[in-house]
Amino acid sequence: MIWDILRESLRLGAKVGLAAIPYSLVYTHLRMFNFAFGEVITFAAYVIYVLNQNFHWPIWSAVGIALLLSAMLGLAIERVAYRRLMEARDRHLLLVSSVGVSIALQNIYQAIFGSRTMYLDHPEPKGISSAFILAILVAGLVVLLHRTPFGNRVMAVASSEDLAQ
Repeated sequence: MIWDILRESLRLGAKVGLAAIPYSLVYTHLRMFNFAFGEVITFAAYVIYVLNQNFHWPIWSAVGIALLLSAMLGLAIERVAYRRLMEARDRHLLLVSSVGVSIALQNIYQAIFGSRTMYLDHPEPKGISSAFILAILVAGLVVLLHRTPFGNRVMAVASSEDLAQ
């Protein structure tokens, strides 16, 4: 029984970590609270649900498409709602814009899908697969940020945006 509790705790922690790491990166490097980040994750979940349940796509194909489409949504939000405010360095308006985008996306999702809870037909894999995926992603992120030219640029901007120019 104790092993089941530990395993489930590890799986839940891994799920929270999968969402928390990118959120933390956005804040650390852009100094911005992106309240719409959860809605981008929710968008990915809805894409997976629709492709898997309604169109009977294999789960891994649905996950791949969901990652691509949610990245595109994130870029669109950044271009439309955040870019000018970040250039103007108005953190208060950026915060209000972020909350506004979050509320707008929540209402769109509720209008399309309603407020009921939806589940995939097949259960999550047993074991600690979520924790294993998290460990791989964290290791990859560390390598990306500390061992690549792209990571060096990200870290430079995070430490001093003016100096990085």
